[in-house]
Amino acid sequence: MVTGERLLFLGVIFFLLAALLAEGRQAYRASAAGAREVPASDLYERIRQAPASIQIVDIRPLEDFKDGHLPGAVNLPEAALAPHAPIDRYKRTVIVSEDGTEPAVEGLRREFGAAQTLAGGMSAWWKARLPEESGLFDPSKKARGPAGCL
Repeated sequence: MVTGERLLFLGVIFFLLAALLAEGRQAYRASAAGAREVPASDLYERIRQAPASIQIVDIRPLEDFKDGHLPGAVNLPEAALAPHAPIDRYKRTVIVSEDGTEPAVEGLRREFGAAQTLAGGMSAWWKARLPEESGLFDPSKKARGPAGCL
């Protein structure tokens, strides 16, 4: 009898563990699917709190990137990962495009696995008037103005 009770007890434990694992897998898939985009304000807070914990890959053309980009962003204008690109495929990554809908975003998302995109792209960042880095100087101030301004 003791052996039968032990087998029953082990069977119940095994069943409960299997159910917990299946539920956890479903929750992970749901959260990964729902977290494909990150709002500009949330990304800005992440950058401010822990800038080294996230890498930002900007896929816009180099001219647009120089005009203004997120702090610490790396530019990959061809949306193709060159072997020498300073990218860590295992680090938490956010992909930035002009408006967040470019087809190249999906390819990069597959390359990085759990990469997110900036919801609304750089346009949303500018609309939120969040700080940016700029490599251009416009003495007439007719372009977008100083970094962080529209």
